[in-house]
Amino acid sequence: MNLKRAWLKPESLERASRNPRIADKRKTVSGKHLTGGTRPLRELREALGITQAEVAAVMGCRRTMIANLESLRYAAVIWFGIKMYLYFARIAAEKKLTALHQEISGEVRNFIAFQRNLNALTMRKAESELEEQRKAVEIREKRLADAEAQLREV
Repeated sequence: MNLKRAWLKPESLERASRNPRIADKRKTVSGKHLTGGTRPLRELREALGITQAEVAAVMGCRRTMIANLESLRYAAVIWFGIKMYLYFARIAAEKKLTALHQEISGEVRNFIAFQRNLNALTMRKAESELEEQRKAVEIREKRLADAEAQLREV
């Protein structure tokens, strides 16, 4: 199913915002599109036979937040989405909905893989920036050593 907007936002190590409004234009984090499940949240929740209030109670948030996620009004950080999908997987397992359980488990694996890739990208970027800073400090240290040598000659 083609979603107009994604409901799940990967958490960047640089900045983790809560409930940012999603614009009509697709957004990216480090060049990657926001990610969401392949099936709309409302459809998944209704297939499991649970209410927004039940999901909100487990997630520790208000029912309106779940409604906003379902309507794509807000995006959630990926940890919130993983926790929600793990709850959905537990419900599916308890109700012996094997196909749905497998689908949900696959989504959790996809979310985890996506966040790991984003973490690796962020770490590479941080290491690159650190290397540039290290080179700049080495250049300054060399200049200081040259200045000290010139001072000894005077």
